[in-house]
Amino acid sequence: MNKIILIISILATYNIALTVAQDDSSKRTDQIFKNEATSQPELKISVFPNPVTDNMITIISEAGFYNIEILSIVGKSVFNKEYEGENKVILQLDEIEKGIYIVKVRLSKTKTHTEKLLVK
Repeated sequence: MNKIILIISILATYNIALTVAQDDSSKRTDQIFKNEATSQPELKISVFPNPVTDNMITIISEAGFYNIEILSIVGKSVFNKEYEGENKVILQLDEIEKGIYIVKVRLSKTKTHTEKLLVK
């Protein structure tokens, strides 16, 4: 009768490996999860000026973005627009009242970047 030993390891970079060992000393290791965020550099997003005083902001992304949403401090969407991989956009914020907002920039289907925005 063969014994199977399962060992699950969490490595420093958040990789999870599964090792299967049988009592005949054969061993197989498969990587079952890898945290991609640790293997890729942080993408830079710039939102300026911040605080906003003239009702206009510029958003720049190294990788391009696909959606920009501005949320009030209570989570209400006050601006939401789809883009097709643009790297720079200038938004006119005439309809937005003074206050604190969250700018949510979707970089891909799985990556989102958020910034706090103060409108004076």
